[in-house]
Amino acid sequence: MKEQVIPINKIKIMKHLKLFEAFKHGIDLVLRFKDYSEYEKAINFFDNESSFSPGEYNSEFLSMTFACTDQVDADVTEEEIKNELDENGFSDFYFESEGEDEEYFGESSDDLKANFRSWEYDHDNAEDANGLFNILVQRHPNEDKGKLKDLAFSWVGFEENEE
Repeated sequence: MKEQVIPINKIKIMKHLKLFEAFKHGIDLVLRFKDYSEYEKAINFFDNESSFSPGEYNSEFLSMTFACTDQVDADVTEEEIKNELDENGFSDFYFESEGEDEEYFGESSDDLKANFRSWEYDHDNAEDANGLFNILVQRHPNEDKGKLKDLAFSWVGFEENEE
């Protein structure tokens, strides 16, 4: 049996494919609008004025997608985009994350981002952490309760050994 020799340029291509695959396993930050006119206005804004460029537009779901490498990148990008939108008078929008560790950043995480932003601040106590956990269990009965508890406690910034 003859040994196969792989040319150097093919090795470089394979390396780039691996890098691309690793990038594709990141997080997509999805910006959604509740109003079609705001969505159209945002398309013009991102095409002509913003320092951010969506990778994908979806008129059916009134959404724009921004590729991020991980959750930290998604959080920073979300904050910066939100600041741009606020400074330019946009309203009725919210963010979601899709991708890496989908079950952890799934519907319950999107629910937190859309409906419980205020709980991120001044709720880092056992009562509020357990209260949010109970709300998530009611709203997402098919999700793992352990993960919902971790998500709720992390969201409010409470660690059980604090008290």
